[in-house]
Amino acid sequence: MTTFLRKPWIKNYVTQVAETSGVDLSSLKWHQGTKKVQIIEFLTYGTQNPDSPDTVIWARISDKFHHIPVRFSADSVAKYRQEKQKHLTSEKTALITISQFRLIHCRIPERLHRTNSADTVSKLTSDAYLAIECTEFSAIGSFGDPKIGEPVAFDSTDELAHYAVELRKPGGSANFLKIRAQEKEARLNERKASKGDKDATKKGKAKQLESDKDTTTKTRHTSPGPVDAIAGPSSHSQAYQIRSTKTKVRGDFTPTPSLTRRSARRS
Repeated sequence: MTTFLRKPWIKNYVTQVAETSGVDLSSLKWHQGTKKVQIIEFLTYGTQNPDSPDTVIWARISDKFHHIPVRFSADSVAKYRQEKQKHLTSEKTALITISQFRLIHCRIPERLHRTNSADTVSKLTSDAYLAIECTEFSAIGSFGDPKIGEPVAFDSTDELAHYAVELRKPGGSANFLKIRAQEKEARLNERKASKGDKDATKKGKAKQLESDKDTTTKTRHTSPGPVDAIAGPSSHSQAYQIRSTKTKVRGDFTPTPSLTRRSARRS
């Protein structure tokens, strides 16, 4: 079942929440998608009395690459016991899928060493930490198998560690990843807008060039051809000029051919 865990997602999920919600985790919506994890240890065991109602169970889950604390709701624990006829903590490890969860910031139980006689009351951490709250999960198998991979804490990177620390401070200091993501998106939108303007300019120039080509083509079709250009005036125009009584040439008036013929007859 080592192929069950292929893609890391825990660190990416926390980063995405930090970049979109920042300090405001109280209004974070439940993630509805299914994710695969391995329970690698339990932080609390709850009651082992079958007649007692189930309680919240704290554990640590891994995606093979990173691990994070998880808080299983009492209802989800009760549903598991009803389906499997055993308590969730009856095995040390298990492969499960979680299908409704969200990121929370709270004090978590410190690692608890279970005794055979009874569960020791767990002690909560003095500071708040990031964890996952899960209300729906399903068991896949591999109960009691060794831990898969060598997962490290999801906040082992400086940025997420700083984010977890800043969440403990009032005033919204934990919004630094959200602000950076917004600035990055703004720069990206500016580049897209600039590229869009350039593309629009290129399209405009191409459209104008195409329009100029169309105009040139139409002009060629409508202008007179070489034969028409050298054909000279039409016969109607020549007859009109012959019948004219006077023709202006270089500023002087000269008799028309018809007047010249009449004068020759008279003489």
